[in-house]
Amino acid sequence: MRNGPTRNPGPEAQRSGGTEGGNEVFHFFSRSPSHKNQPTMASTSAPSSSSSLPPGLARKVRKCLDMRLEEPSLTSALASSAWLVGNDDDDSSKSTSAGGGTSTPAVFKGVNTSAEAARRALRLGIERRGLEINEDYLRASEAAIQALDALDTEIAEIARACSAVTSSVRETRAQTASLAEAAANLQTELAVNARKTDLVADFLQKYQLTAEEVAALSFDTPGDAFFAALARVRVVHANCRQLLRTHHQRAGLELMDGMAAHQESAYERLCRWLQAGCRALGEVEAPEVSPSLRRAAASLRARPALFQYCVEEVSNVRHSAVFRRFVAALTRGGPDGVPRPIEAHAAEPLRYVGDMLGWLHQAMATERELLDALLVGTNEAGDGEAAAAAEADAEDAEADGAPSPKVALAMALAKVAEGVCRPFQVRVEQSLAPQSGRALTPDSALRMVNLLSFYRSLIGGVLLHEEGSGSSTNPLVASLEKCEATAHSRAMDDLRARGVRLKRSTLAVPRDLSAPPALTEGARIANALVEAQLAAPSTEDKGALDVAIERFDELMLEALRPLMEAVTSAASSVTASSADGAIPARRHTFIANCFDAILRPLELSSLPFTPKAIEELRASRDNSVLETAATAASEALAQSGLDERAKRLAAYGPDDNLASDPALSPATLGEALRGAFRAIGGETPSALETLARGELRDRAGAAFAQAVIEAYAPVYDALSSRLGEAGVAEAAKCATERDVRTVLGV
Repeated sequence: MRNGPTRNPGPEAQRSGGTEGGNEVFHFFSRSPSHKNQPTMASTSAPSSSSSLPPGLARKVRKCLDMRLEEPSLTSALASSAWLVGNDDDDSSKSTSAGGGTSTPAVFKGVNTSAEAARRALRLGIERRGLEINEDYLRASEAAIQALDALDTEIAEIARACSAVTSSVRETRAQTASLAEAAANLQTELAVNARKTDLVADFLQKYQLTAEEVAALSFDTPGDAFFAALARVRVVHANCRQLLRTHHQRAGLELMDGMAAHQESAYERLCRWLQAGCRALGEVEAPEVSPSLRRAAASLRARPALFQYCVEEVSNVRHSAVFRRFVAALTRGGPDGVPRPIEAHAAEPLRYVGDMLGWLHQAMATERELLDALLVGTNEAGDGEAAAAAEADAEDAEADGAPSPKVALAMALAKVAEGVCRPFQVRVEQSLAPQSGRALTPDSALRMVNLLSFYRSLIGGVLLHEEGSGSSTNPLVASLEKCEATAHSRAMDDLRARGVRLKRSTLAVPRDLSAPPALTEGARIANALVEAQLAAPSTEDKGALDVAIERFDELMLEALRPLMEAVTSAASSVTASSADGAIPARRHTFIANCFDAILRPLELSSLPFTPKAIEELRASRDNSVLETAATAASEALAQSGLDERAKRLAAYGPDDNLASDPALSPATLGEALRGAFRAIGGETPSALETLARGELRDRAGAAFAQAVIEAYAPVYDALSSRLGEAGVAEAAKCATERDVRTVLGV
C-alpha cells in the first residue's frame, strides 16, 4: 500500500473521539487549583533520576518534566491526535470536568489503563488511517492513471509513425542521391555559364553596338537615339584603342574597323543634315539655333573636314543675310519706316557714321551669339565615358591640325562680316570727302576717328579678330582701321592747309605786344581738338588708348607748330620796327604773350594726359618769359656799366689782385653800383609791364630781380673786401645787397 499524505481527521472522527479524547487528556494533565503550589514532577524526581539515568536520556526526561502541560500548543497537539485512540464499542464513559465538560481520552482515564493496549490501539488507528488515506489516493489518482495510459498509447502510435517516416526518408535519400549529385554539377555549370555570360555581356557592352543602336545610326534625321548611339560608337572606339595596348591587337583592329565604318557613315549623314540646317538659318533675320543643331555641330568637331564644311556653309549663309540686312537698313530702314533709313542722315557725317557703326555692332553681336551657340556651345556628350571619348576625339582632331572651336568661330565671324566691309568703307570715305564746298573740320574729323576707334575696339572684341588663324585681323576690323586712318589723314591735311595759309600771311604786331587777332582762329581749332578728345568714348583697350593719344599728339603738333612759327616770324619784325632801346626784351614779351594766349584755354581743359605739343608750347612760353626778364636786366645793367664790370670781374679768380686793373678801380666800381641802383630804383622795365597776365609779370619780375642781384652782389663784395680801404670807403657810399633786394621786393 502506498503511503498517502497525512490529513486531518474527518468531521465524524472529531465528533466521536476528538473532543472526548482531547478533554480526557486535558483532564489528565491539568492540575487542580489545590495543586498549584505543589512541586512539579521534575522537582521531586530530578535528584533521584539524574544519578541513575544516562546523560542523554536524563536531558530528555528533564525536558519532558520541565514541559508545562497547560501550554496552548501542547493542548492543541493532544486534541489533534485524540482520534488515534478511539474506542470501537463506545463503552468508555464520558466525564465532564468542573470547568465545562471537556472530555478525557479513555487511555488516560485511570491508572489501570495499560500503556501497551494504548500503543496497540494507537498503531491500529494509525494503520487504519493510513489505509483510508491510500484508498482515497487510489480513488483520486485513477483518472490520472487512465490519462497516462491513453498518453502511453498515443506515444506508441507516434513512435510507430516516426519509424515509418524515418524508413521512408532513408529510402527517398537513397533514391535522390544521384539527383542531388546531378543538381550540384548543374549548379556548378550554371555558375560557370553565368560568369561566361557576364564576360560576354561586358565584351558586347564595351566593344559592340546593339541592333537598336545600329538602326539609330541609319536615321536621316538625328534624334536623341542617334546621338546616344554616336556617343556609344565613340566609347567603343576609345575602348578599342586601349585594347590595342594589350596582346589582343588583332581583335582590337578588327573591332576598330567595324566601328570606324559605322562612325564615318553616321558622320556623313550628320554633316548633310547639319548643312541643310545651316542653310535654313539664312532664311530668317534673327534665327535661333536648336539643341539638335548644337549637338550635331559638337559631334562633328571630331571630324575637322566635315566640321569645316559646315562652318563654311553657315558662314556663307550668314554672310549673305547680313549684307542684305545692312543694305536694307541703309536704304529702306525698318518696318513701316521705323527706324528711318540710315542714309537719311548722310548730310551729318558724324551721325551717319555713328548710326552705321551702331547697326554693325548690334548685327555682329547677334551673329556672334548665333555662331557661338552653333560652333562652340557646350559639350552635349554628358558625363562619364562618352564625355571622355568626345574630349579625346577633339584633342586628337586639334593635334592633327584642326582649328579649335574659338578659332573656327573667329573664322566664321570674319566671313560673315566680310560682306558689309565694302559698303561701309565707301560710305565713310564719302562722308570724309568735301562735298558742295562743305569740308569736315579737323575737330569733327577727330571725333570721327575716336568714334571709329571706339567701335573698332568693341566690334573687334565681338568678332574675336585676335583668334583668327594665320591673320590676326578681321576684315571688318581692318576696314575700321582704314577708315580711322582716312579720317586722321583728313584732319592732318586740313591742319596742314591751315598752317600753310597762316605762314603765307604776316601777323601784325600790336603796339601793346598782345596776341594778334589772327591767332584766334588757330587757338580755337586747337581748343576744339582738345574738346573733341575729351568727348571721345572711353575704352579699356590699352593699345587703342595709346594709339589715340599718339594720333592726338600728331594733330596738336600739326595745329600748334604753324602758330608757333608764325609768332616767331612776326616777333622778328619787332626788331625792325621798334625804335626804343628794349627791342630784344619786347620781342620775347610778344612771343610770351602770343604763346600764353594759345596755351591758356588748353591748360584749363581736363585732359587725362598732356600732349607733347602743349608741353612744347608751355616750355617755349616759359622760356620767352625768362628771356624777357634776362634781357630787361641786361639792358638795365648795361646803362650803368655794371654788366660789363661784372663780366670782367668774373674773369679773375678769388685770390687775384684787382688793383692792377684800372677798369676795376674802386671809383669805377662805385660809380657802376650807384648807377645800377638808380636804374633799378626807377620805373619797372616796359618789357615786363607789357606781359599780358599778372602771373607772367610776377614770374618775369622775380627772374629780373634774380639777374640783377647775381650781377650786383659780386661787384659789391669785391669792392668792399678786395680793394683795400679805398674800396671800403667807396662801398660805404653804395647801396648794399640788402638794399637792392628791398628795392626789388625780394
